[in-house]
Amino acid sequence: MSTGIVDNGASVSATSQHQKISAAEQFEVDMMTPTAGPPSPHISVDCDNYSPARDGMSKAGLSLTWEKLKYQVVTAKKETKVLLNEVTGKAAPSSFFYIMGPSGSGKSTFLDCMAGRLAGTVEGRVLLDGRETDEAAFKRVSKYVQQEDILTPILTVEETLTYSAGFYTTNSDVIKTRVNDAIAMLGLEHQRNTIVGNIILRGLSGGQKRRLSVGNELVAQPGIMFMDELTSGLDSTAAAHVMESLSKVAKSRGCTMMLTIHQPAESLYSMADSLMLLSGGVVAYCGPAAKAVDHFKSLGHPVPLMTSSSEYLLDLVNADFSDAETVAGLLDAWKKSPPAEALAHAVAAEPGHFAGAPSVETKYGFKPGDPPHCTSFLNQTSALTRRGFLNAWRNPLVVWLRLAMYVALSVMIGTVWLRIGNKSDIIVDVVGVLFFVAAFMVFMSVSVLPAFLEEKAVFVRERANGAYGVLPFVLAHTIVDAPFMLLQSLVCGGIVYWLVGLNAAADRFFFFLLDLFLSFMVAESIMLLVSAVVPVAIVGIALGAMVYGAFMVVQGFFIKLENIGWWWRWMHWIGMHSYSFSAFMYNEFHGREFDPAPNASGGAQPGVSGDAILEMYDFDDTDKWANMLVLAAMVVIYRFLATLIMQYYHTGKK
Repeated sequence: MSTGIVDNGASVSATSQHQKISAAEQFEVDMMTPTAGPPSPHISVDCDNYSPARDGMSKAGLSLTWEKLKYQVVTAKKETKVLLNEVTGKAAPSSFFYIMGPSGSGKSTFLDCMAGRLAGTVEGRVLLDGRETDEAAFKRVSKYVQQEDILTPILTVEETLTYSAGFYTTNSDVIKTRVNDAIAMLGLEHQRNTIVGNIILRGLSGGQKRRLSVGNELVAQPGIMFMDELTSGLDSTAAAHVMESLSKVAKSRGCTMMLTIHQPAESLYSMADSLMLLSGGVVAYCGPAAKAVDHFKSLGHPVPLMTSSSEYLLDLVNADFSDAETVAGLLDAWKKSPPAEALAHAVAAEPGHFAGAPSVETKYGFKPGDPPHCTSFLNQTSALTRRGFLNAWRNPLVVWLRLAMYVALSVMIGTVWLRIGNKSDIIVDVVGVLFFVAAFMVFMSVSVLPAFLEEKAVFVRERANGAYGVLPFVLAHTIVDAPFMLLQSLVCGGIVYWLVGLNAAADRFFFFLLDLFLSFMVAESIMLLVSAVVPVAIVGIALGAMVYGAFMVVQGFFIKLENIGWWWRWMHWIGMHSYSFSAFMYNEFHGREFDPAPNASGGAQPGVSGDAILEMYDFDDTDKWANMLVLAAMVVIYRFLATLIMQYYHTGKK
């Protein structure tokens, strides 16, 4: 059976042991010596001064090795699918390491595996400078640029990088230096004050966002960078600029850069120091990029004239469109080749190479067991709070559009129930407006969900890179929410209260505002919890509407608590509306007397005591201050639950 491979493999097998050792020695030298090609002539980027020496960062590079990695998943049909199979390789310090392969070859899976972002069990071992390293330490020295550009849309380029750098150092001069260097290196000087933008706000182009995503992680000054499909969305000039700049940074800063790249141009391919070629989760080649073509040429597959090397290599190992037997033969030939044996020897000897050398923690100035975050809890919370206020102030979806909606609804409520008076025949109307305020004004909080999901995506990316923890995020979120909910309560509550003409006592008015404020805070907290649970806005809006609707039904307006079946009665006690509505009712009716009103026969209905109304609705024993404490407790409980879900389910692992 023909495999499409000539007898070079047999002759290789007959090579003397001395020749094998020589090949192994030479291969190891090649792996440890970056040999990037010449820079593109049209690019002029000075990265020589982009050095960690200016901010106290160690320039020592990090070696990354992986041995016999195997990762498999169980499909929906309960079948086991192997995504990575016996993958072995090595990335030298300061190297530019390409991971290539056809679609479905396992490139992104391998990158996630190396970055510790796979949730399942991975067989084999990964060593950093010849040592096994815990997840927290690995996060401190490595950063990951994912394929999707997840950024805060209202921040400018400079602001985005400044806040990112602020998660890794508190020195303002260092932050400024890192930001300016990143902007210059990525060619974003003309966009320095341009916002990122979204579907509503015009901002950066797709390629500029891609470059900004890289800068977001570069300002952390990592020792290792993982980048998934870095050139996606970039034109050829921008791709060449970014890749050349990153190659220079790798050399000047000692940063090991590993990136998946799909069919790069020949000029980009020539920049690679090392290459790992995958096919179906199996290694087809791993070694110096400049020698990949020679390896396949020795197997009888030279690159045809006028053909790109990278394009030919990808076509050669693509089992979907090439001969499957040929591909299988190439994979088997690599396992038996002297370079593969040399690589296995180098990887196996890796721990010994670093015996007595300083540990990763020593190189980068932290202690074993330290958390993955470079700054304190207080600094993380402060930075997130400042960014959150800026986002809320500028982003119309977060505050101002919602406030306009609330004001419009408040004006409508106030003019529908305009100055309803104090006659006994309007009691039902007063109860109705209180129910509407407690139920439907709070219901509109579902509109905040898209903004919360946008923030969650940024949070997951930054947390996975060790920028900050869950608790600072939730605490900062609460600090930012509170003043805007207070503003919303003052404006909307004031409009409704005085247009309708509710209880004129000053203490009743301020309690009304307090009740409304806490109701808004609980509603926002529920939506924060919902955003932590659901992946997309449409599902979250439906879930939030269902929760609010269920709480409305049992709050005591439509049916008395004693008439609700036991199977639903429990919901009355956990629903926020039960406490806010009963407090609204008690605040309005307790101690109030309604004047007699004329009836249809020309006589007069007797005056009615507000306490009698409370007794009719079973709210006569309400402790309105206790209800406020319950609402405040709900704010804490819902946000605590959101914190737990984010802590354990939004780790950035797949």
